[in-house]
Amino acid sequence: LEVAAVDCNDLPPGGNGSGTAGTGESPEFVVTLSNPTLDHLSSVEGLLHSRDPYVVVTAAHASFADAAPGSTCTNASAPFVVSVAPDVPESHTASLRLRISAQAPTYAYAETLDLEIEIAEIQASRPTGPDQYGYYAYDSYDTLYQHAPVFEWVDIAPPGPGSLVPVATVSDNGLRLVSPPFLIRHFGESRYWCNVCSNGFVSLVMSSGAAPENIPIPYRYGPPSMVAPFWDDLDPSSGGDIYSWCDLEGHRFVVQFDGVRRKHTPDTETFQVIFYDHTYYPTPTGDTMILFQYESVSQADSCTVGINYAHDEHPQESVGLGYVFDGGYAPDAAPLSDGLAILFTTAAPESLALPWLTIGGVELDDTAGGDGDGVPCPGETLLLTIELVNSGSSEALDLNLVMVSGDSAVVVMDSVAAFADIAPGESERNDADPFVLSVVGTPEDPFVRLWLRPGGSAGLHQRSILYHLPIGEAANDIVAGLALRPCHPCPFAGSTGVAFHLPERTRAAVRIYDVAGRLVKTVCDAVADAGWNQAEWDGTNNSGGRVASGVYFLRVSACGDSRTEKVVLIR
Repeated sequence: LEVAAVDCNDLPPGGNGSGTAGTGESPEFVVTLSNPTLDHLSSVEGLLHSRDPYVVVTAAHASFADAAPGSTCTNASAPFVVSVAPDVPESHTASLRLRISAQAPTYAYAETLDLEIEIAEIQASRPTGPDQYGYYAYDSYDTLYQHAPVFEWVDIAPPGPGSLVPVATVSDNGLRLVSPPFLIRHFGESRYWCNVCSNGFVSLVMSSGAAPENIPIPYRYGPPSMVAPFWDDLDPSSGGDIYSWCDLEGHRFVVQFDGVRRKHTPDTETFQVIFYDHTYYPTPTGDTMILFQYESVSQADSCTVGINYAHDEHPQESVGLGYVFDGGYAPDAAPLSDGLAILFTTAAPESLALPWLTIGGVELDDTAGGDGDGVPCPGETLLLTIELVNSGSSEALDLNLVMVSGDSAVVVMDSVAAFADIAPGESERNDADPFVLSVVGTPEDPFVRLWLRPGGSAGLHQRSILYHLPIGEAANDIVAGLALRPCHPCPFAGSTGVAFHLPERTRAAVRIYDVAGRLVKTVCDAVADAGWNQAEWDGTNNSGGRVASGVYFLRVSACGDSRTEKVVLIR
């Protein structure tokens, strides 16, 4: 068999619907296999493994249709599911391995196929820059980074503390020098003046042109040492005012354009630029941090935003960081809108440390609401306990999950479960707060999609986690790796049975332990076939004697892993 195609389904809420696996998503994958041989292959099974540190397979087993000679087959009825880390490097390709087994007319077929999955960088929260000097622009949406600003409007217009900027506030193409209360460091040079222009910018030199026609940043010929929160042809003489304020206590200097009219239009813009004294707000280069804030944006498609250093005597030395020009945004820049803040600083973005939650295991209990065999069937109510694994690099705090069913055949009766904090590399379960599900019908697919939306203040940057809940007989097929169903019956008086699943033919041991952790009996220790197997405990120990009533633990060990279930014996 050969891989003919790999189709990604990353529809919301687990993805963004782009058709490509992206950072923080839980997409499904349908693999199309082609059969170029002359043999008919039946009972085609696939087991997906990840060899990539940024991808975890959460639904690894799938059954394929038969593959006739020269035809194709897919796992469309049981897609694979993976979880993609939220901090995947840019332009990353993940390496996965698909183990295929099938039955040919005269032999057993087995093969391992390699899958290469491109991971899209959908993380919009990345700063813009750097420019040649080393400036970055962090906007309000860059929340993964400590330098991301929070919009906090400093209203200096009346009745606020600001003063009108003479000339500029009453003129078309007006300019006015104002003196900030501290030295401003801009592209490594010290500046003592702010030349406020009515056209939405500040030039940090004594002489500057009004420049009503905006151009892209960086530029060589234009107003020198420009700070442009909204460079356009504005006209405060027909509406609006410009204010400045020296915040001596907060070590800030604020210039605010308040309801300033765009020339020849009724539209107005309200925004401000804040300079921070680098003595109190240090940066790696000693340059002043500059914050742009936008309270009201009417038209963002015909302005220039950014900072620029244009040497008035040597324009070839010009350098700058442009954020937007006439609606064309720099990479990773968020659109101008009400409530946006943009911070310009030479502080580089730090390496990300994020939690990454994946499903390590699921326990189904239908003892009270069903037949107790651990298999969801129509008419049953069950408790669902999930083991969450933190595969990321920082702790998940104050965590809860909200479960949503993707099929009307399953109703989530208790949809919220709380989890303890999960440190990196650790896991937690919701034993004390299980989800409650009711299977009210038979789904069209052999499984129901359950979406787990992370909530709380866990610091997560991933979309909803996807789990395939198998219904009825499908539970025998959609199982990945080692699995153990609850003992049935439980409690029991004579004997109880247990079903365990093996991903491959291997040695498996089923043992009984008491509450003190002492071995009571080895039920079986032998090679077993891949798939579901059965074992039975008759309530005796290794010597053949009957054990006392009480709580015991049944553990199955295989493939370097183990699963445990509680069992209650009543005499």
